[in-house]
Amino acid sequence: MSVNTEFYPIVAEVVAELAEIPVEQISAEKSLRDELALDSLTLVELWDVLAERLGMRFPDDDVAAIVSVGEIVTYAHAHR
Repeated sequence: MSVNTEFYPIVAEVVAELAEIPVEQISAEKSLRDELALDSLTLVELWDVLAERLGMRFPDDDVAAIVSVGEIVTYAHAHR
């Protein structure tokens, strides 16, 4: 999966921090729930932190469809 390099480092860092794993273990294909084991409360925190770090909103209706790290990056790039 090709991802936007402007947003990927920020997204990967935040996801790694919340998943409590090294950033090197994050990849665009990783599933937020299945592979990274982020629960619903952690996902809420993820969207809040990313909104602050990226200076953008992540509406609930939109994020419900996002399942991978790469999809976050793609969404951020498309809605900046």
